[in-house]
Amino acid sequence: MLRWDYSKCTVQLSMQGYVQQTLLEFMHAAPSKPHYAPSRYTAPQFGSRVQYAKIDETAPLADEQINFIQHVVGKLLYYARAVDNTMAHALNGISLNTAKGTEKPQWMQ
Repeated sequence: MLRWDYSKCTVQLSMQGYVQQTLLEFMHAAPSKPHYAPSRYTAPQFGSRVQYAKIDETAPLADEQINFIQHVVGKLLYYARAVDNTMAHALNGISLNTAKGTEKPQWMQ
């Protein structure tokens, strides 16, 4: 819904229920614990010179799984650009890991 304020030269965009409808469309179950950050925090290891990244050795994703992830990210990216840009960071991380995706990407470890 658009709310135009011609005197202040502004417009407000509202997409009520878009995220809930998307969650239902993709049959996403509610998480047992809520997440309050866009991505996982990796605590620094003070005292060590080199902090190695964990190597992902799980199986690669099938083409249909990659297509599903791209569809979900695309639908949520529309909302992120139009209304709530705080989810853009998480969507960027997901899309970067999808190109050479594995069953458990590095950001989930």
